[in-house]
Amino acid sequence: MLSLGHLVNRRIMVSLPDLLGTSDPLTCVLISNEVAGIWISSPELAEKLCPPQPAGDTPPIFIPFTQIGFVVSAESSQPPPARKTSAAARPHQSSKSHISDRKRR
Repeated sequence: MLSLGHLVNRRIMVSLPDLLGTSDPLTCVLISNEVAGIWISSPELAEKLCPPQPAGDTPPIFIPFTQIGFVVSAESSQPPPARKTSAAARPHQSSKSHISDRKRR
């Protein structure tokens, strides 16, 4: 199951209809998620909300969940890497198969 925690430090598209006046998504980077909302980095949104910043310095912006229409990952989804199972975690042969092996001998 995907959660916002899986998208931290990745590009997302977030709809902020009340804040931006449109439901068109804004592309930004998810910095962190909290119980009440998300922290994002978006030069475009910072330009609208904050006083001018030094070049390349984008302040983090907190967006409460109540202001968010939707969130979409802006990166292609990759299947999670296959987990390696240890020998102890692998299923072992049942006792029936051991018995049938003995009968064959």
